Amino acid sequence: MIDLSQRLIQRHIDDLYKSGLSDEVIWENGLCSASEVSENHIEALNRYFGRQHISKFTSDALLIPYDYEPSFKSKFLRAKPDEPIKGKDGKEARYLSRSGARNHLYVPESYPNAFKGPLIITEGEKKALKATQEGFNCVALAGVSSWVEKPRDDKGRKLKGQQSIPIKGLDGITSEGRKIYICFDSDVMTKPTVQVEMMKLASEIKYRKMKPYSIYIPSLGDEDKTGLDDYLEERGPKKFEALVEAAQPIDVPSRDAALLVATNRAMPFPIDVMPRKLRQVIEQGARATSVPLDFIGVPMLAILGSAIGNSHVIKVKDGFVENAAIWASVVGSPDVRKSPALKVAAAPIYNRQKKLHEEYEAEKMDYDQIMRRYSKDKNNGSDSVMPREPVEKRSSQQMRP
Repeated sequence: MIDLSQRLIQRHIDDLYKSGLSDEVIWENGLCSASEVSENHIEALNRYFGRQHISKFTSDALLIPYDYEPSFKSKFLRAKPDEPIKGKDGKEARYLSRSGARNHLYVPESYPNAFKGPLIITEGEKKALKATQEGFNCVALAGVSSWVEKPRDDKGRKLKGQQSIPIKGLDGITSEGRKIYICFDSDVMTKPTVQVEMMKLASEIKYRKMKPYSIYIPSLGDEDKTGLDDYLEERGPKKFEALVEAAQPIDVPSRDAALLVATNRAMPFPIDVMPRKLRQVIEQGARATSVPLDFIGVPMLAILGSAIGNSHVIKVKDGFVENAAIWASVVGSPDVRKSPALKVAAAPIYNRQKKLHEEYEAEKMDYDQIMRRYSKDKNNGSDSVMPREPVEKRSSQQMRP
């Protein structure tokens, strides 16, 4: 029987259990608490992770060894401090790597098949551990941009002013024709910077003659974002397997495509201002069609304006009244799935208009019959009232936002 208390304090055990990790996976991968592997853990933490631009450790930390060695002797450690460390810029670092260390690809010890077959790349070690525990071939980056690093000289010093290069860990997973599934957190479609990193990584994958795919994790509940481990723990492996099967290829025409995205990206679509139900339509539609939120959200705004029509207007000042007309355009190359996205955005109003048309056709049929009787009665001298012809209703007059 495994006794995790030999290496971990209860707070860290609870944190790992929250990600759904088993005792066996935790133990095999060497996860440990700094206080359990060092008598003077605060000093050891500051010595190992110390940097001039961050505040010092004042609390314990969960240690994640990349070589599964549960101690400060590990060749590469990452730490999750109990109290976030603040840098000079005031930002908090929830995870830390050793100062000056290279970026590494995290390969869980408990799943040795990371170097063959389809592979999932996620962000964060606990997510990769949970995925491999559930039988998925998965490795992790320390962060969404940690697949590159600054080049080094012969002494391992960073070369300033040089363009970043891919980490060596990618060489180990490169195999021509291999499917690589990028699975970042659920906020990937609402954060332009994360979208850019996904496109950059996809470009590198394609450059290595592999096939990049995107897996979009749905947000669960009211959480700001949902990670792979959260989704697996909440919904289970079968639901995630369905997401893998629904994954769409990432279309990147060249290795430089990400640079175009980075330099010409639009402002993020303000998904948070949309009503909850419409927000769900946009988010779920974006995942289903593998498009940015903008591709569905922008035309939806124009459609909503049409639905409001002249039923509501804004009086800017005397003699100046504006209705809800919105002129919008989605710009993209012919192969970025603009049409499927537009169908998702327009589906509610198209369905509503279809129903209204069916109702009109039924009313028109009744009207024609009544009109024939009216004409016959009129020829016989009747003074009956002429029936009123039905008018087809339009969604722009009937729908409300």
